[in-house]
Order: sequence, then structure tokens, then C-alpha cells
Amino acid sequence: MKAMASRLTRELQVKARRAGGATRTMRRRGHRSQGGAVASICAAARGREPHLGALRWSSSAATTRTTRALWCSACVAVRSRLGRLDAGGLGRRLVTRGAATTSGGTGADEALVAEAREEVSRQGLVVKEAKERAKALGENPNSYAKDEIAKLLELKAKLDALTGEGKAAEEGKGGGSGKVVSKGKKQKKKKQEGDGGTPGSTSSLEELRKVRIEKAAALREIARDTQSPLSSSGFMPFAYGFSRTDYCKELQERHSELGPGEEEESSARVAVCGRVTNKRVFGKLAFVTIEDVTGTIQLQVSKGNLPSKEEQGKGEAASSGDPVGSLAFADMKKLLDLGDIVGGCGTLRKTDKGELSVNCSNFVVLTKALVPLPDKYHGLKDQEMRYRRREVDLLASGHMGLARRALLARARVMRAMREHLHDRSYTEVETPVLHKQAGGADARPFMTHHNALDKGLTLRIATELHLKRLVVGGLERVYEIGKVFRNEGISTRHNPEFTSIEVYQAYADYHDMMSLTEELIQESARQVLRMDDISEEEVNQKLGSMEYQGQRLNLRDRFRRVSMTESVLEKTGVDPFEVWSDSHGGESVVQALRDAGKVKVTDSDAVEIQAACASSAGHALGSLFELYVEEDLIQPTFVTDLPLALSPLAKPHRIHPEKYAERFELFVCGRELANAFSELTDPVDQRQRFESQVASHMAKRSALKEMDSEDLEDLDYEIEIDEEFVSALEYGMPPTAGMGLGVDRLIMLLVDAPSIRDVIGFPLLK
Repeated sequence: MKAMASRLTRELQVKARRAGGATRTMRRRGHRSQGGAVASICAAARGREPHLGALRWSSSAATTRTTRALWCSACVAVRSRLGRLDAGGLGRRLVTRGAATTSGGTGADEALVAEAREEVSRQGLVVKEAKERAKALGENPNSYAKDEIAKLLELKAKLDALTGEGKAAEEGKGGGSGKVVSKGKKQKKKKQEGDGGTPGSTSSLEELRKVRIEKAAALREIARDTQSPLSSSGFMPFAYGFSRTDYCKELQERHSELGPGEEEESSARVAVCGRVTNKRVFGKLAFVTIEDVTGTIQLQVSKGNLPSKEEQGKGEAASSGDPVGSLAFADMKKLLDLGDIVGGCGTLRKTDKGELSVNCSNFVVLTKALVPLPDKYHGLKDQEMRYRRREVDLLASGHMGLARRALLARARVMRAMREHLHDRSYTEVETPVLHKQAGGADARPFMTHHNALDKGLTLRIATELHLKRLVVGGLERVYEIGKVFRNEGISTRHNPEFTSIEVYQAYADYHDMMSLTEELIQESARQVLRMDDISEEEVNQKLGSMEYQGQRLNLRDRFRRVSMTESVLEKTGVDPFEVWSDSHGGESVVQALRDAGKVKVTDSDAVEIQAACASSAGHALGSLFELYVEEDLIQPTFVTDLPLALSPLAKPHRIHPEKYAERFELFVCGRELANAFSELTDPVDQRQRFESQVASHMAKRSALKEMDSEDLEDLDYEIEIDEEFVSALEYGMPPTAGMGLGVDRLIMLLVDAPSIRDVIGFPLLK
């Protein structure tokens, strides 16, 4: 810095001698001499006047004019020179201290102003990076970077308050050094917008993409001249394959005992590949960190180990003798970027700092990334962007991110369920997705049209009826894991397209299904916990205290059992079967709730209860359970003996056949997770239930229409009797129990995901 100051001093003195005419003009006008001002700047540059007191950048008109004359006629080079020294802090000190002196600030004020300017500068870079990332993702830059922009504006307001520039700009009185600095910033910003930023840097992702395309073309030329087309990796930069011998995590575990600076004794060559996440070059040595599906490892690349340009393409693979070729060190250093997918072959060693590395003798680019990786430190803050561009979310979140964990957990859960059922002689089957009419549940379907048949169809809302027809046909234990579609609302726990598993077992009842459901959930939870490479003892311990959104859940012990009537009576003090009547309907139930005084009945609750009570006491019980009980069921709970009116496919209860059905629903954290019952096998009773369900649906629609309720739109669909299913029952179905479980909600629970969209690879968005 002292050398720079000396050079600056000499340049200023030369300028002063050449500006004699301007100096004489200034003297005739009664201003101070140029030489004094130059001397002041020179002394300041040498550090003799650290506060630039000799410059006297005051608000007086005479001094202001002198300062302008100094900058304009004699020392034009000063500004550009100070700009070059800005990185060293000298330029900032000259400008900010001058501005502080103008406003009469103290040394402490000057430090605050300098700090504020640096904060604004840093935040400006953050905003720029966020906007570039948004352009790469195809999003609105201002919307994507709104938080960063808001912070930048806040910092600018703070700076204006310190310097008074904001007020001066509003009043049109800006002058002195503050005006010079503001103008410089505007010119710099205009230059960045016009020519793409400072020399030697790429200001936009589009320009960066063009540069990377040029690098890809250079790699292609190198490969054409050096790589064999018989190579397993084919040609750079978009290869056909790579003969990998090991994964990163396996190598890290297998060679963890190597000490710093030690090499693997066998000198066996390995071949690894992955995406470049870090690159550090130190002269003739480079360290490249790559990441594969299991973890990361470092590649040590040195000029002496890689082939020269004359020897490119003559390298040997790890074990097969395949000519994989290799980049020369100079080309690697020049053409490799973060995000590229590369392969490296060599021996293993640990660096002096203890980092396991592959000492590469061959290094190839397998895929050239044309856009940069997302920022892993900040990740994707925009929730909708995470769902819309899941591949970018996975790259940003890395191995520890929720998106990757949810996808891996889903695979483990579905495999665990299949193995558990296979061990118990269940047969996995597939049933149609397109149905003639919606059946197996009461939900609004998606409608479609089959052009060849010229027939209207629906997407299935359940897999139930076809699976039970297979049981009639003699398959005693069947199940299906598949997609189900319901044209209903979207929330954190509801998605129109979701995955379910339905299981049916002949010669069993709903008690057997409770045990099976409990086993499936516990085994699924164990498999997800094993993803963390912990002991079985730790797995069992965590199973008894799994955390979901701040709640501790016990999935290890036997799940609680309680009837729906008991749960409603305990919470509200009312049993709808005792107070409901055909004449008074919902009014009597609402009044009983208010008399009991255990829950608060709002006007909207009263409307919903009265609409449900228009059908039956069973519907009233279901409505009270949803309003007042469901959300409080945190620990796993089987709610049993649901109203018969709400269970058109379940057998009547053995003890109370007129009220209840042999059915249960499993609730965890206030959410329904599974539904099961002893299946109805009487075809005559089944037809009557279907007819009653259709009538109840029409009655509820009429009640909502009379009240002009907004909920009417949710019931704007028709329910039809599935004649083919009723006909199948007439051939005789053995005593059967069935269960359906929402796979997506189970994954949410096991990976602590707040929304169902977090566990679906590509959820549907607007």
C-alpha cells in the first residue's frame, strides 16, 4: 500500500506541474493554490494526515468550487487511481472521510458511514446473485429476491440517514463530495447494466451459459483428437458412461484408518465419478471435491500425474484396461467448472490435513454443466420454487435435505411394506385407473373421456371394489400400492393425487387389520430410522420417541383403541344417538352441545352440524368428531366402531348393529392415516347401503342449498351404484377384512415434513 501511495504522490505532482494555467486561473479568482490541495492529498496518501483535514471539504461555496476545480482541471487521474485502490480501502477512506467532513461528522461518524457503505455493497452483490439464480430457474427476479432487495433498501436508507444524501437528493441541494460519490455509484451501476459488469467477470447467467458452451466445445475438440470412441466414457463433454469401481462413502469408510500423509499400501487403482462441488487450484496442484449419491470425496490432481497434451487419451482405467483418456492439467484448470460431472482414476492417499483423496492419473469430464449450481448455503428459500423445480431443490439441499430424505424414505417404506406382506403370503396386483363410475369412497372424482369408446370415465377415487372382486375370484390375500385421484381441496395434508396401499384378507375381521396396520407402520418407521446408520438399540429407542413438528410420538408400543362415541362423549359431553330425533334434527344436537358447555359452538359449526344431522344421528356423530375430537388425537389412536351410516361397505357391529359398523380409522397428530373394516359380504344389504348413501348425499346437498352454503360446491357430483360389484358379491365373498393407508401421510410423519408436497416428487401447482 505504501508503494502505491508513493506512486500516486509522484503522479499528482506531475499533474500539478502540468496544470499551471489552471492554477494561475484559480489564484486570480482568489482561491487557494492547487499546490496546497495536491500537497494535502499527497500527505494523506502517505498517511501524514489520516483524517484529510487539510482538504477542508466544507460546505462553503468557495471551498466547494476549489474542490471541483481541483478534480476537474488538475487531478482527473486521481479519481480513477483511487478507484483502482478501492479494494485496498484507500479510495473509500478518501471519499467517505471527505463526505463525513462535509457534514461536520466526527471520526466515529466517518467509521459508521464507511461501514454502512460496505454493507450496502455486500448486500448489492447478494441481490445480484439472487436475481441471476432466478433467471436460471425461469422465475421473476424481483419476486425471487424480494427479501434480499428489502434488506438492501433498508441498508441504503440507513446510509442516507448517516450521510444526508437522501435528504439532499429530495431537496435538490446535493453537492460536494457526497454528490460526487453518488454520481460515481450511478455511473458504475449504469455500466454494469450496459456492458454486463466489470471487466473479467460475467454479470448474467446468460453470458455465463455462453462461456460454458464455449468450454464444452473446447472439450469436444480435445476429445475428438485424443479420446478413443471405444472408451467406456465415450467422448467428453457428454459421455456415454464410466466404469466406476467404488462409491465415495464406501471409500471413506474402508480407508478411515489411514493417517495423514499415508498412501493405501496395495496401490490399487480406483475409479470414482460425481458432480464437482468445490475446486481449488494451487499452481501445479488442484483439489476437486465430487459428490455422488452416497457422499463426497476429494480428487487430487497434479500436473505431474496427468498426461501431457501429447499423451492425452493414453490413460488406463482402474481395472479393465479401458482407455478412458484424460484431460491435461492446463485444460482441466481452464475448462472445469462447479457443477460439472467428472470421473477420476488413481490411487488413494490422505493429505497432510487428513483428507482422503484419489491421487488421479486420469481425469475426464463426463457432463458439462451449462448453468451454475444453486447456492447450497442459502438453498432455495422460495417454497413454491422447491416444489416446482424439484431437481434444483435436490441439488441445493444436498444429502441432508428434506427432499432427498423424503424420496429415499418413500422407497424404503414401500419396500418394507411389500416385504412384510410378501412374507405373509399376500399377492400384489394392479387394478384399473379408469372407472365407469366413482366407487369405493365418497369423494369428488376427476372426469375424463375415452375417445375410442366415446364414453365418459372417471379417475379412480379408491382401489377397493376391484380388489374385493379379486377376493371373490379366489385370491384370498391381495394388496395394491398405487395412485388415487380425488378432485378436492389442496392443503398441507391433502393432495388431489396421492399414493395409497389397500390390503384385503379373507377369513379375517377388522381386529386382524388393526394388528397388521400397526405392524406395517412400525416396520416402516424402523426402516426410515436405519437410514441414519444407527444401532438396533438406538432404532428401538427412537421409535418410542419420534418427533413430528415438535410433538413426541410413541410408535413402538401398542396403539391406543377408543370408540368414536366414547371420544365424542368425553370431549363434548354429548352422544348424538341420545339427543338426535327426526323432528328436531340438528337443532337438538346443537342445543345439547351448548347446554353441556364443554366446547364452544360457533355459527359455522352449527351450520355444519345441522347439515349433517339432516341425514341421521350417525352423520351427526361423524360431524362432531371432525369438529371437536380429531385434531386432539396426537398419539397413534385407533378410533373404532364408526357410525353405520358413514360406512356403506362395512359389516354392522356384532353388538350394536343398528348404530355402528365394524370399522376403525387410525389417527396420528390429528390426521387420519388409515381406514379399515370388516367387509360387507351380503349383496342385498350392500345394495340397500348404496341406495341409502345416494339418498344421504342428495339430502345433504339439498340442506346446503337451502342454507345457501359455500360448501355446496364440494358436493356437486353424483354418486351411482356399482352394479358390477354388487353382482360379484352375489357369487359369494368369504368373510374378509380390508384396510387402506395413505402412504404420503405416513412419509410425512416419518421424515418430519410439514406439508404433503414435501414428500411428493413433483406436486401439481398452479
